[in-house]
Amino acid sequence: MFYLGVDLGGTTIKAGLVNEQYKIIDHAVCDTKRERLPSEILKDMAMLCQKLLERNGPTEKDIRSIGIGCPGKASPRDGMIYTTSNLTNFDNVNVREEIQRYMNVD
Repeated sequence: MFYLGVDLGGTTIKAGLVNEQYKIIDHAVCDTKRERLPSEILKDMAMLCQKLLERNGPTEKDIRSIGIGCPGKASPRDGMIYTTSNLTNFDNVNVREEIQRYMNVD
Protein backbone atom coordinates (compact mmCIF):
# COMPACT_ATOMS: atom_id res chain seq x y z
CA MET A 1 0.00 0.00 0.00
CA PHE A 2 1.19 3.52 -0.82
CA TYR A 3 0.13 7.08 -0.05
CA LEU A 4 0.32 10.29 -2.05
CA GLY A 5 0.98 13.59 -0.34
CA VAL A 6 0.51 16.94 -2.06
CA ASP A 7 1.61 20.40 -0.90
CA LEU A 8 -0.51 23.03 -2.63
CA GLY A 9 1.61 26.15 -2.39
CA GLY A 10 1.26 29.60 -3.86
CA THR A 11 4.40 29.14 -5.96
CA THR A 12 4.76 25.39 -6.45
CA ILE A 13 2.79 22.18 -6.15
CA LYS A 14 4.84 19.37 -4.67
CA ALA A 15 3.75 15.73 -4.64
CA GLY A 16 5.34 12.73 -2.99
CA LEU A 17 4.82 8.98 -3.16
CA VAL A 18 5.18 7.37 0.27
CA ASN A 19 5.34 3.68 1.22
CA GLU A 20 3.80 1.93 4.25
CA GLN A 21 6.88 2.74 6.32
CA TYR A 22 6.27 6.44 5.53
CA LYS A 23 9.44 6.63 3.45
CA ILE A 24 9.29 9.02 0.50
CA ILE A 25 9.85 6.93 -2.62
CA ASP A 26 9.76 9.74 -5.17
CA HIS A 27 8.59 13.32 -5.56
CA ALA A 28 7.62 15.73 -8.33
CA VAL A 29 7.14 19.49 -8.53
CA CYS A 30 5.43 21.95 -10.87
CA ASP A 31 4.58 25.64 -10.82
CA THR A 32 1.21 26.52 -9.30
CA LYS A 33 0.49 29.55 -11.49
CA ARG A 34 -1.91 30.71 -8.79
CA GLU A 35 -3.97 33.03 -10.98
CA ARG A 36 -5.46 30.04 -12.85
CA LEU A 37 -8.82 28.44 -12.24
CA PRO A 38 -8.97 25.87 -9.41
CA SER A 39 -9.85 23.13 -11.92
CA GLU A 40 -6.59 23.78 -13.80
CA ILE A 41 -4.50 23.74 -10.63
CA LEU A 42 -6.17 20.55 -9.42
CA LYS A 43 -5.62 18.88 -12.78
CA ASP A 44 -1.90 19.63 -12.41
CA MET A 45 -2.00 18.11 -8.92
CA ALA A 46 -3.57 14.93 -10.30
CA MET A 47 -1.08 14.79 -13.17
CA LEU A 48 1.84 15.05 -10.73
CA CYS A 49 0.38 12.13 -8.78
CA GLN A 50 -0.09 10.12 -11.99
CA LYS A 51 3.50 10.87 -12.97
CA LEU A 52 4.74 9.44 -9.68
CA LEU A 53 2.72 6.27 -10.16
CA GLU A 54 3.96 5.83 -13.73
CA ARG A 55 7.61 6.34 -12.74
CA ASN A 56 7.47 3.95 -9.79
CA GLY A 57 5.04 1.16 -10.69
CA PRO A 58 2.12 1.36 -8.25
CA THR A 59 -1.36 1.69 -9.71
CA GLU A 60 -4.28 3.72 -8.39
CA LYS A 61 -5.50 0.53 -6.66
CA ASP A 62 -2.26 0.52 -4.63
CA ILE A 63 -2.95 4.01 -3.23
CA ARG A 64 -4.64 4.06 0.15
CA SER A 65 -5.21 7.81 0.23
CA ILE A 66 -4.11 11.20 -1.04
CA GLY A 67 -3.36 13.87 1.54
CA ILE A 68 -3.38 17.51 0.51
CA GLY A 69 -1.91 20.33 2.54
CA CYS A 70 -2.59 24.01 1.96
CA PRO A 71 -2.78 27.12 4.14
CA GLY A 72 -6.33 28.10 4.85
CA LYS A 73 -9.58 26.51 5.95
CA ALA A 74 -10.40 23.00 4.71
CA SER A 75 -12.51 19.98 5.58
CA PRO A 76 -10.86 16.62 4.90
CA ARG A 77 -14.13 14.87 5.70
CA ASP A 78 -15.97 16.81 2.99
CA GLY A 79 -13.02 17.03 0.58
CA MET A 80 -13.38 20.81 0.49
CA ILE A 81 -11.03 23.76 0.60
CA TYR A 82 -13.08 26.71 1.83
CA THR A 83 -10.44 29.44 1.78
CA THR A 84 -6.73 29.75 1.06
CA SER A 85 -4.33 32.49 1.94
CA ASN A 86 -2.00 31.90 -0.99
CA LEU A 87 -4.18 31.23 -4.06
CA THR A 88 -6.45 33.46 -6.14
CA ASN A 89 -10.08 32.37 -6.67
CA PHE A 90 -9.67 29.19 -4.63
CA ASP A 91 -12.65 29.41 -2.28
CA ASN A 92 -15.26 26.69 -1.73
CA VAL A 93 -13.54 24.16 -4.00
CA ASN A 94 -14.47 20.48 -3.86
CA VAL A 95 -10.95 19.08 -4.16
CA ARG A 96 -11.99 15.45 -3.78
CA GLU A 97 -14.50 15.65 -6.62
CA GLU A 98 -12.09 17.44 -8.93
CA ILE A 99 -9.15 15.07 -8.28
CA GLN A 100 -11.44 12.05 -8.81
CA ARG A 101 -12.05 13.26 -12.37
CA TYR A 102 -8.47 12.16 -13.07
CA MET A 103 -7.76 9.50 -10.45
CA ASN A 104 -9.86 6.70 -9.01
CA VAL A 105 -8.65 7.10 -5.42
CA ASP A 106 -10.79 7.92 -2.36
